[in-house]
Amino acid sequence: YAEPLYVANVKIPNHRTHNVVYIATENDSVYAFDADRGGPPLWQTSFLSPGVTPIPAADTGCGQIVPIIGITATPVIDPASGTIYVVAQTKETGSYVHRLHALDITTGSERPNSPVVISPTAQGSSGTITFDTLRQKERAALLLVGNTVYLAASSHCDIEPYHGWLVGYDKSSLNQTAVFNTTPDGSEGAIWMSDGGSSADAEGKIYVSTGNGTFDADTGGPDYGDSFVKLDPSTLGVLDFFTPFNQAMLSDGDLDLGSGALMLLPDQPGPNPHLAVSAGKGATLYLVNRDNLGKFNSTADQIVGEISGQIGPLFGTPVYFNGRIYIISSSQPAVAFDLANGSFASDAPSMASSIDFTGESGTPVISANGTANPILWAIDSVGGTAVLRAFDANNLATELYDSQQNPTRDLAGNYVKFTVPTVINGKVYVGADSQVSVYGLLAEPSPPRSAQVTVIESANSKIRPNHTINGGVFQLTNTATSPEALTSVTIGFSSPSLFSSAHLVAKLNSAQGDGFVTEVSATSIFTLTKSLVVSPKRVVRFHLQLTGAEETGLSASSQSVVAVSAGANVSGLPATLGQVAPN
Repeated sequence: YAEPLYVANVKIPNHRTHNVVYIATENDSVYAFDADRGGPPLWQTSFLSPGVTPIPAADTGCGQIVPIIGITATPVIDPASGTIYVVAQTKETGSYVHRLHALDITTGSERPNSPVVISPTAQGSSGTITFDTLRQKERAALLLVGNTVYLAASSHCDIEPYHGWLVGYDKSSLNQTAVFNTTPDGSEGAIWMSDGGSSADAEGKIYVSTGNGTFDADTGGPDYGDSFVKLDPSTLGVLDFFTPFNQAMLSDGDLDLGSGALMLLPDQPGPNPHLAVSAGKGATLYLVNRDNLGKFNSTADQIVGEISGQIGPLFGTPVYFNGRIYIISSSQPAVAFDLANGSFASDAPSMASSIDFTGESGTPVISANGTANPILWAIDSVGGTAVLRAFDANNLATELYDSQQNPTRDLAGNYVKFTVPTVINGKVYVGADSQVSVYGLLAEPSPPRSAQVTVIESANSKIRPNHTINGGVFQLTNTATSPEALTSVTIGFSSPSLFSSAHLVAKLNSAQGDGFVTEVSATSIFTLTKSLVVSPKRVVRFHLQLTGAEETGLSASSQSVVAVSAGANVSGLPATLGQVAPN
């Protein structure tokens, strides 16, 4: 469920420097792989041991994450210290434990003070609220702001008792620094955001969206169900909030506002430069002013703009590119809404894809060269199979690629809901059930290899019926530093007209007995085929023999052989080993 993460130029002990992709699993393991080539993990860290297992999904009574629950939230990496922060859930001799781990990205080993047990408390009108380790789970991606790591908690299905939690930890000591409980005088209000993450602005202020739950903030209470909430990063005290006018209807209808995560836009022109956008299961797109979120108005929302009826329920995060907001909502096409002067340019999308995304495919990613050649990437589900799709972000009606076009080569595995593609360094990393697939441009054919073919002996004789003559000895030298898989040798002659009635059988033997045999008719060029691996620096001599079915004036001397080139196949890519001069 967690998104793959990428770090460039990581020096792994006893290895060379690698670009590394980090993968966390529900089996409570974290893996580091070379991001650019196959092979075993560079390291693996498991948080399991005798008596310590992932939490069985059956224990929770909820089928949202099956069959086990371990690491669900996308980790966060601090590149300055080379640390990856991971939340793992385990079952230990009948108890349920949540821990925050800090791992060295070069070795996977625990940092000093790691791990720490997650056990926040909050004060409500009825007393102290204790974090319930069976009923709560960390689903939203972790957030790193300054020296603090923040994690958020939601529920398994809607099985109570639960609350929404946001908890801060010092990134070095892992001491708990601050706690926010969404509904201390009530219940529910989960922070899950469909695997999206909490957001932070340039000042470090933190933004979350919450799900169905108690709401009384409009009357001065501490409960923020179905709300966008702005928090102080030091204390996690509430600085501002927005709650839709129909919050009670949303909560009663299980239409969580918090199924979508807030995206903070770059500064915009106009009177409201600091904006954020999101939606929820209620299928309304909200554009809010981060400097004045709008709070609650029972008659009409006091926000910058909102659009209803143009998207479906959102399970994920929007994406922004070059003045447009892109949304993929449930069972709808990908759509884009234009912004103008810090507001929606129109209530209708400016473009849409021709393909409806299924179910819970919710968070796209855009790659581009500056503002040129933008591509919108997203993971869809087709019959339970994960499908990577790529669209022209300037014209969503154009699908550039999908992984079902060549399923034998590109199949991504079984779909996992809410998954987000990671696009970096010319590759796309797609997480699925039990696998991560890496996509990129297919390699171009390799340039000609460094090799030589030389005629070192020749014969001069006409070809007669059923008479075999020697056409010369050819020497091939592999000057490359790796073996060459020789699959064919092509030979051309200077007198094609002499082949008009000739029927030839050609054989090319090396001193090691490797025979390349073909049968040609009425052509001046023919190819001899057989597999032979030529070792680095190895010299191989081939003896050409020609047998004619009809008499021909063709001379088999070296004067008549105009070219000899050897084709090779190395790691699946075609190459050329060399050729001789016309003489």
